[in-house]
Amino acid sequence: MAWATFEAAGRALLPDRFQRPQTPARLVEVLGSEGYITPEEADTLRAASAIRNVVVHGQLDSVVDQKMLDGFVAILKTLAKLVSAENS
Repeated sequence: MAWATFEAAGRALLPDRFQRPQTPARLVEVLGSEGYITPEEADTLRAASAIRNVVVHGQLDSVVDQKMLDGFVAILKTLAKLVSAENS
């Protein structure tokens, strides 16, 4: 769900760049290069992406670190504020 939310925020912020589904790596790269996420946030998202990929490919016993999840949620909250500000 977090990745779907992340992609939705990316589409809302950069609709011309994200017209089609994007890989997690591309979302992180573009949102970072456009200044929507910091380098540290990009690192958190890359680590989360690795777990996302193994789960998507069937390794359902993967464990998500609470600190990583909390960081991801914080990033989503920041992006939601940016989306809200741009739509005001």
